[in-house]
Amino acid sequence: KNQQQLEQIFLMFDKVTILEVAILNYLSKIRKEKLTEQESIDHQNMMTTTIQQQNMASIIRHDIADILQYFIEHKHKPGETTREIFLDFFHEICATLEENITVIAQYDQRAAEKVINRKAIIKHYEDKILSRKSSHLGSEQENYIKMARMEISLMEKMARIYSLTRNIALLILPSKADGQN
Repeated sequence: KNQQQLEQIFLMFDKVTILEVAILNYLSKIRKEKLTEQESIDHQNMMTTTIQQQNMASIIRHDIADILQYFIEHKHKPGETTREIFLDFFHEICATLEENITVIAQYDQRAAEKVINRKAIIKHYEDKILSRKSSHLGSEQENYIKMARMEISLMEKMARIYSLTRNIALLILPSKADGQN
């Protein structure tokens, strides 16, 4: 929405980065200990989860923030329908991230299933955005094409965040990972 909110995203990213470093240091210390086979698998999953979270944070801090900065600088205001679609998509991504916290914190298989089962919903929003943008191309000015590309890029970054949360959820449900992706 504005520069101040974008600065809050940067600040949150910095805090997450500090936490990630602490987690990785802790996991490195654990790895030096003798682990059972299951503890080794759990450790591997924690490392993978941490890396997935780093990727999500990077997408938010570098990719999405850059796109939002561009929108702010160019005073881009999407149409009402586009704004509503993106807002609904954003809420779906936030719900997935919240569910992912439960997956990680509680190793909760039901929460993992909820994340995995959101795949069709995420695809639905991607299709709506792409359909909306493609139906208006050619009928607008040159600036519209550039903004449409930026909006599509934003959609792709949001979908990538979902993919990363889904990958974490799949660690909890190995049977799903074996054949039902």
